[in-house]
Amino acid sequence: MKQYNVLIAAGIAAIVIVTAVFGADLVKFSVPTQEYEIFVDPILDKQSLFVMGRVIIQNTGSQPLTNIHVNFGAGDTLDLKTLKAGQKIILSPPPDNPMEFVMISADNDIFVNKAYREMPKMVGMMGSWPFSYQLNHIKIQSDCLKFLASGKVKDIYSVDEDTILFKFSDRVSAYDVKFKQDIPRKGEVLCKFAEFWFNELSVSNHFVRRESNTEIVVKKMQMLPIECVVRGYFYGSLVNRWKNGEVTVPEGTDTTLAAKLSEPIFDPTTKSEHDIPINKAKALEMNLVTDEQYNWLEKTSIEIYKKMAGIADGVGFILADLKLEFGILDGQITLGDSIGPDEYRLWPKESFEVGKIQEAYDKQLLRDWLTANGYQKQFDDARSAGKEPVAPEIPQEIIEKMTERYVIAYEKLAGKSL
Repeated sequence: MKQYNVLIAAGIAAIVIVTAVFGADLVKFSVPTQEYEIFVDPILDKQSLFVMGRVIIQNTGSQPLTNIHVNFGAGDTLDLKTLKAGQKIILSPPPDNPMEFVMISADNDIFVNKAYREMPKMVGMMGSWPFSYQLNHIKIQSDCLKFLASGKVKDIYSVDEDTILFKFSDRVSAYDVKFKQDIPRKGEVLCKFAEFWFNELSVSNHFVRRESNTEIVVKKMQMLPIECVVRGYFYGSLVNRWKNGEVTVPEGTDTTLAAKLSEPIFDPTTKSEHDIPINKAKALEMNLVTDEQYNWLEKTSIEIYKKMAGIADGVGFILADLKLEFGILDGQITLGDSIGPDEYRLWPKESFEVGKIQEAYDKQLLRDWLTANGYQKQFDDARSAGKEPVAPEIPQEIIEKMTERYVIAYEKLAGKSL
């Protein structure tokens, strides 16, 4: 069992001997209506001359922090039941911990916002080891962000009156079923894809800035209760709906699996827990949008699809379809939500072949595995019986392949390393 040095202190100042700064992008946390301070100090273990780290957490709020979990990396973790108002705690990981990062979470939707770093200055040397260094610390300044909602992939926080924060997770869902396992690096890919596409498209959107590898800040707006799906290929749910007579396609359409449509079609759905395909008449009947709004959404969504499909084509991919969401901002329809491999199907051109299931560089890889193993039918049967579908365990090879393909897709489309 690895040992920790833990000190509860009443004072605020700390004198620290240091040799280097070990910075970190920390998992963010905050407490609504509370304030507190966190310091991360590199210190020198005099016996081994090994630079280690010290984390100082101070609760300057009026309420206690509870169930605090500290992760130093390298398998070193520590759990604290409570940190009283005004209390400060000093934690040191084992001396062999490289202190590359610190992750902290607690109850009440806590997460840290920004880290600041000051470089050390050497004051003197004695013999073969340093004896005096200027105080150095990394201070984590907390923002009190109000938790708003948690979706299938994103957690949403209010930043201020005008903006909200999307925190992308590694969670995955398919066929409206949430899975217990995560897809490593998925959140980072989705976050950076959102930044890439919002900057690439000329249409007005709600993107403000990327806050971290997994967070973006966007403008608040009233979302329209419609998901704007554009299909460029005869694939996915379109195939079964066409076979069942639930939807029509333009005359002369090649209805071979994965055949390219003569023109992209607008195929919207409701925005709900289980999306329902609708046409214009149904959208107007349900008062989801006005006639003018529907026409604008159809035209703009198809234009965006063509723009994105052209970019994908230039780097060796086929954009088979796309889902977009819009809202009202300052009286104007504005592109919202996020855009990434959870919102479209992406196929490599080199392996594309009409009449077969395509290689997926998106969430379709999981859908295909579920369908091939009978889980999609099990989900449908459970819902028909009034039960909630149970998610199976995703094979590790599928998880690894999804991570690999998500990263490859981003690096090719964005032209930069993740």
